[in-house]
Amino acid sequence: MVPVLFNMLMRGSVRAFHDEAQHRPLGQHVAPKNILVRFQVAFERGFESFREKYRNGWPGRCPSSVATVAGIGILIVWLHLSFPLTGTRFFPAGRCRPDALHVRAPAWNAAWEAQQYFADVEAEIRRLIGNDQIKRDAR
Repeated sequence: MVPVLFNMLMRGSVRAFHDEAQHRPLGQHVAPKNILVRFQVAFERGFESFREKYRNGWPGRCPSSVATVAGIGILIVWLHLSFPLTGTRFFPAGRCRPDALHVRAPAWNAAWEAQQYFADVEAEIRRLIGNDQIKRDAR
């Protein structure tokens, strides 16, 4: 279904590509006229070059499959052994800052009146939670 739709929708481009891709004698390469065809040819040439370099480079880097499999096995074992330690230093157990207390007081209040709002909220928290559960910030 897809090739049929492609041929139907891209009829002009397919015909131009077919005309440009006629069998030519070896060594007589004509630059394609269509910009998409030129892009495709350049991409394929670059990809094939990369693939050949990649494929030809592996034999020198990988002399023994046993050594490669052993190295990967050691890496997997090391990762499994180090997994329990992963993330343990993100949240150090040292002195942490307590949560801030946000109280919304009316904007027209003076500072000493806003202080009274904070005192009322702290007293209510102590009453609900218990005074022994609250630690004062020693700043």
